[in-house]
Amino acid sequence: MTMGEVLDRTGDQDPYKVAFHLIAAYLNIKGGNGAVISPAAATVQTITTIWSEWVAKGYYEPFAGAQWGSEQIKTYLISNGIVA
Repeated sequence: MTMGEVLDRTGDQDPYKVAFHLIAAYLNIKGGNGAVISPAAATVQTITTIWSEWVAKGYYEPFAGAQWGSEQIKTYLISNGIVA
């Protein structure tokens, strides 16, 4: 999906707005705000991996046996200060 396609998604396709949060996280890290975002919390690679898995499977697997759905991904990004 391109960023344009993500921005065109309706609420019922992404009720937790995970796509928007992942785009914001990516831009925050790339845009210089990475200095305040701990690499232990997220890197560009982390965000692209979350994106790839979420788009392909509908969830992100942070470690074996754990599956984070949309709500858990959004909560992680916000609670770690990666996005507001």
